[in-house]
Amino acid sequence: MSINVCIVNENELNPTFGGIDRVSATLSDFFEAKRIRVYHLATRRCFPKRNLKENEFVIPSGSDEEKQKFCDNFFSSRNIRIAIIQGFTDCPKLPPSVKTISAFHGNPGMWTDSSIAGHIDSSTKLARFPFYLLKPLLKLFVFRKIILRKFQASERSGFNRMLSCDRAVLLSPRFIPLFLKSVGIEKYPDSLIAIPNPAPFPPQRKIVFEKKENRILFVGRLQNAQKRVDLLLKSWAMLEPIFPEWSLDIVGDGIDRARLEKLSRRLKLNRVCFHGHQNPVDFYKRCKIFTLTSECEGFGMVLVEAAAFGCVPVAFDSYAAVRDIIDNGANGCLVSPFDIKKYSEVLVQLMKDEGLLSRLSANAFGISEKFSVERVGAQWLTLFDEMLKS
Repeated sequence: MSINVCIVNENELNPTFGGIDRVSATLSDFFEAKRIRVYHLATRRCFPKRNLKENEFVIPSGSDEEKQKFCDNFFSSRNIRIAIIQGFTDCPKLPPSVKTISAFHGNPGMWTDSSIAGHIDSSTKLARFPFYLLKPLLKLFVFRKIILRKFQASERSGFNRMLSCDRAVLLSPRFIPLFLKSVGIEKYPDSLIAIPNPAPFPPQRKIVFEKKENRILFVGRLQNAQKRVDLLLKSWAMLEPIFPEWSLDIVGDGIDRARLEKLSRRLKLNRVCFHGHQNPVDFYKRCKIFTLTSECEGFGMVLVEAAAFGCVPVAFDSYAAVRDIIDNGANGCLVSPFDIKKYSEVLVQLMKDEGLLSRLSANAFGISEKFSVERVGAQWLTLFDEMLKS
């Protein structure tokens, strides 16, 4: 297949920045290997110090008319046949000759009455206000419903824009019923499909489990409202006194790092290290257990990444797609949300039973095989072929 494809995102490509960028980079490399020319187009410049590669472009600032003229020329002059629009990226109208795919990397069921407090700071507008001032108001039923409807309406608008594209892609078949409910339609649109994110690393089977260290790992954004690292620290507080040979590594940064470090001191934790934003590969290689305590996720790419290095994933069963990744008791562990006591009990079982931990570690390699870029990329190639023939 020899075609030109463009991946459209809000920011310029930066694989170290986050999940969508890493997925875009992984798929881009796969497409290029299949003789598909890939361009990356950002709607705004977010990393001005980073030099753009020859296939990376940013829509220049200016009037809507100027932006539209740029896009018309950009796509036509490069004979781009397919555009993948990441998330709810708001870009100018694309030429009719371009087939469009809207790829949603979130969870269509994230806005619920029970989780609205946990997600309120994900809103760009509300995030400007101190979360602690809004939290007491969320106890009021009427206020909570008003905020919930605002978020759901915004999401519904984005989903309807997705359906206006030639294809709409979700991360899991389990998300399709939630998507349809959010949009408020019963009929299953032919344009709606599910393709998971590809694993950025192949299984590292040369890693010897016995050489790994007694370390538990968290990798992610330190945004407590979604990632709930506070629950992990509280769980670790139960474990640290009885497992002196184990330690906890927290890799990542975010708005709640200082608050979480303060919580760690208040809990008098001695073997917790906040490493900040770093490449997690060396941590994946060393650690035996990987933890995810999120209120909600879109896919949970870090679970797949860690599993590629033989880390045993332990996660709350808090979002539908996690069951696509973890087969409870076979290649990792799922825990009822958000039971800290049960979470701690599962960790205790793993930390005490080296044989069980070793068996789950060996099986975890299969997670990255399931979501290998070859398997996931083949689904994208099939989609491209279908669209070009239609």
